Amino acid sequence: MRELQRGAHAAVYVVRKVRTGDVFAMKVLDTQRAKSYRLATERKILFSCNSPFVIRTFYAFEDAARLQP
Repeated sequence: MRELQRGAHAAVYVVRKVRTGDVFAMKVLDTQRAKSYRLATERKILFSCNSPFVIRTFYAFEDAARLQP
């Protein structure tokens, strides 16, 4: 994983899907600083947005170690 960008609430990495070799950007959130209501809103917007100026969202997931509302 190579880090592309780091912000106040998250970092974005370049990742490669093992099975297909496809390259993606993965955003990893800092749950101590990010607000859960903002994360839910961002997720809804990214999945519903269809614009050439906004990246396409393929996956969104959370686990006990990464996000707890």
